[in-house]
Amino acid sequence: LSVDISGLDQTNSEYPLAAYNRTPVLDVPGYLAFTYQDDPLDRHFTAFVAQDFAQTVQGAVASDGGQFNIYLSGATFIALEAFVNPTSSLTGSESGLVSYAGTYAGVTNMGAVNELLLPPTATVDSGLLPRQTLTVQGQIFLNVDFGDNSINGRIYDRSWGNTPQPHYTPTYDDDGFLPDIVLTVASINDAGEFYGDAQTGAQVHIGSYGGVFGGANAEGVAGAIFVGDHVGVDNANEYGIFVLTQCGLTGDDPICVTVNPDYDN
Repeated sequence: LSVDISGLDQTNSEYPLAAYNRTPVLDVPGYLAFTYQDDPLDRHFTAFVAQDFAQTVQGAVASDGGQFNIYLSGATFIALEAFVNPTSSLTGSESGLVSYAGTYAGVTNMGAVNELLLPPTATVDSGLLPRQTLTVQGQIFLNVDFGDNSINGRIYDRSWGNTPQPHYTPTYDDDGFLPDIVLTVASINDAGEFYGDAQTGAQVHIGSYGGVFGGANAEGVAGAIFVGDHVGVDNANEYGIFVLTQCGLTGDDPICVTVNPDYDN
């Protein structure tokens, strides 16, 4: 994976893209993990990337865990195949309503127990040490109306993807998971892109989301979110991505069996 981030990750100015290393131990279900660190006192970056089953869309997110009071992070999504707004005959839905479901991967500005190339701590001031990003994983479900060109959904069952440092005390819901993120209703434009508001379940604004559909049948959707101060920890920010296959198509998520089921059987 090659990444072009805002800076401080690559020593070769003639080649602006840093070549990240495949790091399977940090994989989140459905997403491949990559990392990069030039030396023990440089920033440590973690990235996730994925494509949908039909390879119509792709999403990626990258972040370091912070160093010298600042963290560098961002996300991207792209349609690998041009989007064409599907008709009801293509979606198999007379109403034009379809769903997408799958897993979610996120990166934060919070530090984690890590695989860093750490120098001997006895010889280096702790204020010089970079942090590895604390990652998040979860599930996501989207409902889409291609007749009215609108989308909304929810990210739920969210948990840490690697072990947090003990000085963080995030808020958990009654099931022991991190709080859900609600993706409120947004419009889909002619290019298959959408941008909307992210909220808590209590309708408090915490950030934004966006994405794009790909393929003539809108087989896949890829998107990203940015949210902040949403887990009960001051100044905790999170970037995340979702790359999903349309329910009813090959490679869809198991929850899709509950979408438009055949009640005659």
